[in-house]
Amino acid sequence: MIKGETKSGFKYSLDENKLRSWEFVTLAKNLASDKTGFTAPEYIQFVLGEKQAAALAKHSVHDGYSDITIMLAEVTEILQLVTAEVNAKK
Repeated sequence: MIKGETKSGFKYSLDENKLRSWEFVTLAKNLASDKTGFTAPEYIQFVLGEKQAAALAKHSVHDGYSDITIMLAEVTEILQLVTAEVNAKK
């Protein structure tokens, strides 16, 4: 389990094994090719889990709504931080 905090102050805990899973790679591929953005919630929930995804939605409120662009930016930052930490362990 890797724990950390994004620049904006969102605290997370992530199972690094998830990032090596078939499901993660499939969801990431689907998100990358999705022009509608409809796969983003499923991707975020898989990466963070249901409780942390809900917490991120609250953390990402802008003008009264959870902003998906903010949420995706946070998840991208988290994945970059986690990847750097995993690579440092090798």
